[in-house]
Order: sequence, then structure tokens, then C-alpha cells
Amino acid sequence: MRPRRSFPHEKRTVVVFLFCVINIYVLRGTTGIIVFVLLVAIEGYFYMI
Repeated sequence: MRPRRSFPHEKRTVVVFLFCVINIYVLRGTTGIIVFVLLVAIEGYFYMI
């Protein structure tokens, strides 16, 4: 059985990868900054859990 701790880490990596892909598309506007702030907030939320 795998430890439960490794799952959030894997999910976080996928979220970061998705963010990088999305950021390439919305880099030209201020939307990229908003998405970045949202990602940081989500990261902090996951860290609290």
C-alpha cells in the first residue's frame, strides 16, 4: 500500500503542470497574474490540509 501523503504531491505536480500550460496561453494579458495568485492560494490551501 502506498502512503497517503504521496497522492497530494502527485496532484500538486499535475496542477503546476496544467498551470504552466495555461500560463503560456494567457501570458499576454493580466489574466496570467490572476491565475498565478489563484494557484498560490490553492497551494496554500492544500498545504493547510
